[in-house]
Formats: sequence, structure tokens, C-alpha cells
Amino acid sequence: MVCVCVTALEPFPTVLEPRIHRPVIGSALTLRCRPPRSYPKATIFWGVENNFGLQQIETDDRITLDYNGNH
Repeated sequence: MVCVCVTALEPFPTVLEPRIHRPVIGSALTLRCRPPRSYPKATIFWGVENNFGLQQIETDDRITLDYNGNH
């Protein structure tokens, strides 16, 4: 028996102009994520780019990640 697995990842949408967010202290801010379709379903995380590459933002009481990948 031979098992063949196929994976697929469509490209992320192109961002022509990055959005600048100016949250109000004490108010909630939601960062939207529209990940491309993929199989199997992609693992989503938010990150910050620094001198060492992309560093994942850890979630806690103040920073959450919902099922759709919104922060």
C-alpha cells in the first residue's frame, strides 16, 4: 500500500499600503488576519520582525488569538 499526501498553500494577499493603528489606551484593538486557503489548515501566529528574524508574539491575558487568527 502506498499513501500519498498533497499539501497546498495559496499566496497571501498583497498589501500595497500598510495600515497604521493608533489604539486608545484602555480600549481593545483587533488586528484582522485573512490567511490564504491551505491544506492542511495552516497554523496562524502573529510576529514582529527584528534583527534575529520573525519573533512570534506570545498570547496572554491581554493578548489573545481567536479561531480565525485575529489578534
